[in-house]
Amino acid sequence: METQQIKLGKVKVPILSFREGGSIPQIGYGTYELRLNDCITGVAEALKIGYTHIDTASIYRNEQDIAKVIHNPAYGIKREDLFITSKISPGEQGYEQAKKAVQDMLARLNIKYLDCVLIHWPGVSKLPPNDPKNAQIRLETWKALIELRKAGVIKHIGVSNFNINHLQHLIEKSEFKPEMNQFEIHPLCFNKKTIEFCQKNGILVEAYSPLARQHEKVMKHPLINQIAQKHKKTVPQVILRWALQNNMVIIPKSKTPQRIQENINILDFALTPEELEQMNQLDENMHTCWDPISVTH
Repeated sequence: METQQIKLGKVKVPILSFREGGSIPQIGYGTYELRLNDCITGVAEALKIGYTHIDTASIYRNEQDIAKVIHNPAYGIKREDLFITSKISPGEQGYEQAKKAVQDMLARLNIKYLDCVLIHWPGVSKLPPNDPKNAQIRLETWKALIELRKAGVIKHIGVSNFNINHLQHLIEKSEFKPEMNQFEIHPLCFNKKTIEFCQKNGILVEAYSPLARQHEKVMKHPLINQIAQKHKKTVPQVILRWALQNNMVIIPKSKTPQRIQENINILDFALTPEELEQMNQLDENMHTCWDPISVTH
């Protein structure tokens, strides 16, 4: 009996280029806190709509769920048409541990290479955030990722939740700069100094929790609502469009088909330069997730 093919979406998502060559779809599907059926149905819906970029992590414990979708013959997906990112957890840091962690990711996802692997957090499990060993073990983790990149097991390597001091240490002590830094960014959490440092060093900026976990202070912000009404778009769409126009990669998460569609339906309008600048001025350093400032080394 032949597998019934599922028609996949053909949304033309813009791409951003990596410093060392290659590119990444600017809109990805985030899978944080999605597990089992929620993850399977969410990823399936995203692929049907046209997402090709999937973001996961060891700590999310959903890589096997994602594998069930991407290897389903009904989708007819070619591995090279997907961009898959995973992350080394704080408990997997260290040279040998990181190498094993990547092999485990590949096994869980049932793939031969990863498009991108990030160090998820600058700190190491069971170490106090002010322990200097964090910096040394982080460096060992980075050395492992550099080697795996050279071996072709990973195409791109980067970091997540790294502040300028963490980035500087990595750049000064290793042969290869991160290609990407993924951290919390939304209009009320817009760390311009870290963003400018990344841009100056050829490090792509990726925004997680770009909708601030639907925080009321962001969703009901008068300026953002005013701009949304003007463009006849939702507040989340305006926020995601703002991030897109600031040259960031975004990975919004939802398990609701309507919102998964809404989050990618941001390519048919643009904020004016004035609107963009107005939203750029809203920063209050309002974190809804981890704040890496606690990791001092």
